[in-house]
Amino acid sequence: MAREIRITLRTADKNKAVVYISGYINMNTIEIFNKKIASIKKEFHPKKYIFYMSKVEYISSAGMGVFMDLFESIENKGGKVCFIKMPDVVRRVFELVGFLQYFGDVNTRKEAENYIQ
Repeated sequence: MAREIRITLRTADKNKAVVYISGYINMNTIEIFNKKIASIKKEFHPKKYIFYMSKVEYISSAGMGVFMDLFESIENKGGKVCFIKMPDVVRRVFELVGFLQYFGDVNTRKEAENYIQ
C-alpha cells in the first residue's frame, strides 16, 4: 500500500476553512500538503481552520512544521487552528514536541466551532 495523503477542502471563506486529511503527512507527501494549505490561504484568506484528522495515520516533523507555520501566519490576526478526532499516535507527536498547546484538540465539530470563536 502506498503511503499517500488525501486533503479535501469541505468549506472555506474569509473566516474559516474546514479541511479533511487522511493518510500520511511525511517527507513523501509534504509538498502536496504544503501546496494545498498555501492554496487555501491564498484563495480564501481564512483566519481560522478546522482539520478533521481521524484518518491521519502518521505525521512527521515536516508536517508539524506546516501546521506551526499556518498557526504563526494567523495568530496575530486572531486566528486559531483546531483538530477534530486526532488519532493518539499523532497527538503523542504533538505533545512530545510541545506543539499541542497551540492548537485545539476536540472530538466534535461543535467543540471545534466553540474553540475557534
